[in-house]
Amino acid sequence: MIKHFTSIALIVLFGLQAQAAEGDTIFVNAQQARDLTWFEAYNDWAHFPSNLEFNRVNMQFTMGCAAGGCSDWDYTVLVYLRHRSINGNDTTIERFELARLITPYGGYMDRGQNGFNNNWSHTFTFDVTDFQMLMKDSVEIEVFYQGWSSGFSADITFEMVEGTPPRRVRRIENVYVPGRHNYITPSQFETNVLPEKTIFMSEDDMQAALRFTPSGHGFINAVNCAEFCQRNYYVKVDGQQRFQQLMWRDDCGMNPVYPQGGTWLYDRANWCPGTEVITYTHELTGLYTPGDSLDLDIDIEPIIYTVPSGETPANYNLSAILFTYEEPLRQNDASISRVLSPSNNENYKRFNPSCGTALVELENLGGDTLTSVDIDYGMFTGKRMRYQWTGSLAPMEKTLVDLPFDDKDAWSDYQGKTIFTVWTVDPNGQRDENPLNDAQTSFFDATPTYPSEFRMNFRTNSRGDETHWILRNSAGDTIEQGDNYTANQNVNINLQLAQDCYELIFHDRGKNGLSFWANNDGAGVLRFMTNTGVLKQFNPDFGTRIHHFFTVGFSLNDANYKTERLRYGVYPNPASNTVYFATLGEAFEVVIYDQQGREVYRGQHSDASSSVDVSQLAAGHYSLRITDVRGSEHHKLLVY
Repeated sequence: MIKHFTSIALIVLFGLQAQAAEGDTIFVNAQQARDLTWFEAYNDWAHFPSNLEFNRVNMQFTMGCAAGGCSDWDYTVLVYLRHRSINGNDTTIERFELARLITPYGGYMDRGQNGFNNNWSHTFTFDVTDFQMLMKDSVEIEVFYQGWSSGFSADITFEMVEGTPPRRVRRIENVYVPGRHNYITPSQFETNVLPEKTIFMSEDDMQAALRFTPSGHGFINAVNCAEFCQRNYYVKVDGQQRFQQLMWRDDCGMNPVYPQGGTWLYDRANWCPGTEVITYTHELTGLYTPGDSLDLDIDIEPIIYTVPSGETPANYNLSAILFTYEEPLRQNDASISRVLSPSNNENYKRFNPSCGTALVELENLGGDTLTSVDIDYGMFTGKRMRYQWTGSLAPMEKTLVDLPFDDKDAWSDYQGKTIFTVWTVDPNGQRDENPLNDAQTSFFDATPTYPSEFRMNFRTNSRGDETHWILRNSAGDTIEQGDNYTANQNVNINLQLAQDCYELIFHDRGKNGLSFWANNDGAGVLRFMTNTGVLKQFNPDFGTRIHHFFTVGFSLNDANYKTERLRYGVYPNPASNTVYFATLGEAFEVVIYDQQGREVYRGQHSDASSSVDVSQLAAGHYSLRITDVRGSEHHKLLVY
């Protein structure tokens, strides 16, 4: 069930709470289409339910252009939750940073170039589950825009899935005051900005984690610090260094918002123009004694320079928050938190549309280390596959998993619906204690289909030595490759390809593509061609590399090929607690019969992703009938 909370729907809000159910999703809006036009804080109120608990809370931040158009420059945007504490007649407001992101160089949007215009928008997703104890009733949400010109816009929606979290938060505490701090000397910074802090840990603070969000800005010195220099930070716990982390983004040339009008592809101190700033999480559990004090100290690798007269010093935007927790509520809880491909999510456009593999994020939300889990996956109602993952994933950790997808029949679906489903089964060989977060569904666009014979034509720029490429089939085998080119070399590769899915990886070692305005390398060209014309023209301003998937001999959205597929997916099967239905989003009826033909469940459903609780059914085989306006179809269901 989906529910919407808005600032004008308080009466509806309380009615909805009475109907709350685990797995239902509530949407809370704040900062709707807010123009960010000048360096200041923009505040708005969000109205949250008062007495619900949530398994997961995601904050969706949609950035767009302001009413007057996008700005040419990249600026920092910070999102704060302003928490009010009342002590007698005094009210104290403390800001907790929920997210930080950087605007893109918006010149192309403003001038309508390279496929952009001022209707551009991009949505970023932030996991803010651990802040839910502060999200009760009316809460002020602040967007601080550190820009000196108009502008961009902000739209914020909280997506809240009802249920119990992996572990309940007991306390949230700012270790250091969030904000921007000038860096002049190492001693000044460590003494005034990042001094050692002593924190008392209650006997009930069984677990804890430190979240640190740093981003470096300014480059007025010979070492280009803090924006363009690589520096580590170190976390000491009770005087002993426990963690070391490099504050650096080395993937700006893979920015999903590309190309941009400025130096978008230069790597920076934990940020790229048009992306989120990374938050680093350090698990402190086991490094302190509940009921005792804890000394925390964060140090940044020194920067030695003299601030030139009249210049603004280098600075770091910092936020350090301590979360303490009760013991985990579940020991075995494996979740698929993201589908990176196949997906039409704009944040993963560099790897999509795809057809060779699926790439998903596996998250361990249980208290035990995850050493094995089965991952079932497939198309909307097509052939299902299983991948047996093994490894060592600590509690609350994540990892990316490649799922093989080398059978073209596995991409078949009902009437060309390109929808991918994936879910976890039996973490550590045990029943998953929270099936609500097992599954993810992603919509995706089909890859292009090319003829079996065509020509890849490219011309290098003046740095031909930076260009290299590889063409692979669905099994990962190299079909063709090339390297060691000269300046401004024209290359033609005649391809004769069998029926399959292919991936072209076209890479630039300088991470500035075949064309970039801010260097003197000149402009190259990359395209697919036949004797009759151009099949595909690639933008030469691509940064680090191009990933281009395509099929030969079949199409992923060929309706004629796929009409024999079932309309509904039923998963997981076998099922233990919950069975899900991947549907077309239309109304349908589900009836479940036992082996004697007795009806054990009947229900009406309408959501595109719906479920039935089967935990009360005895282990065994069941028949499942799904009926919609097109008629009925039947499935076998095993409950164990």
